[in-house]
Parts: sequence; C-alpha cells; structure tokens
Amino acid sequence: MTSQQQSKKSKNKKTNTEKNQGEVILNLSLHIKHLEDTIREMKQAWEMIVDKYEDHIEQIEKVSNHNYETANKNAEVAEQNAKSYYEMTRAYNALSEFGKLAEELGIDTKKHNSELPENKYKGWKFDIGQEVSETGKVTSFMSLKNPKAKKEVK
Repeated sequence: MTSQQQSKKSKNKKTNTEKNQGEVILNLSLHIKHLEDTIREMKQAWEMIVDKYEDHIEQIEKVSNHNYETANKNAEVAEQNAKSYYEMTRAYNALSEFGKLAEELGIDTKKHNSELPENKYKGWKFDIGQEVSETGKVTSFMSLKNPKAKKEVK
C-alpha cells in the first residue's frame, strides 16, 4: 500500500468515523427529545392525578362535615326524645300514684271516669305536669283553667 492509499483510507476512516459520530449525536439528540417529551407527559399526568386527589379530599371533607353536622343534629334530637320520654314516664308514674291513692281513699275511679276534667269540662284547659327540683325531687301538679272565668282550679 502506498502512502496515498493509506492517506485516502485514513480520510475515509475519518469520514466514516465522523459520519458515525454524527449519526450517534443525531440519535442521542432524538432520544433526549423523546425523553423530554415523556417527562413532560408524565408531569402533566402527575398534575392531573394530584388535581383529582385534591378534588377527592375536598369531597371527603364536605361529606365529613355534613356527617358531623348530621350527627350533632341527631344527638340534639335524641336528647330531646330522652327528655320527652322521661317526662312521659314521670307523668305516667304520677297518674298511677294518684290512681292508687284514690283507690286507697275509697274512690271508685271507674264510676267517675265520665266526670274526668277532659270529659266534664269541655273548653277548659286541663294541665298536668311535673317539676324536677335541683335536689332531684319530683313535684307533680294538675290544674284546670276556665278560659272564660280566667280562674284556676287546683
């Protein structure tokens, strides 16, 4: 091989090497662009996931607040129901005790049933109730009011 041939071969090698390097650089730049696009798409997908997560958290907070408010309302209703129940039980016990007392005094309650205030005094206001003192003592009361006379019978 002559020196010219070697020089030509060397140039061809350089040219081939330069070509190969150019192709490699081009391939690498395309690969980098593809990776940048993939990263951008993944960021967008991640932002969508985070937005959906935040929306779900807001919905959970709304439902939780609604449940808390409903639970408080239910607790208030339950408390009122318990108070009403205790008041009715006290009224029943008072009536039962008054009935027993009447029988002990020899009063025939069945005979006088038609003469009960609610039957005998139509239009009059009949009120019965109990009061619980701070000491826990229950005082029962009954009253009958004539709306015309503005007079109370106890």
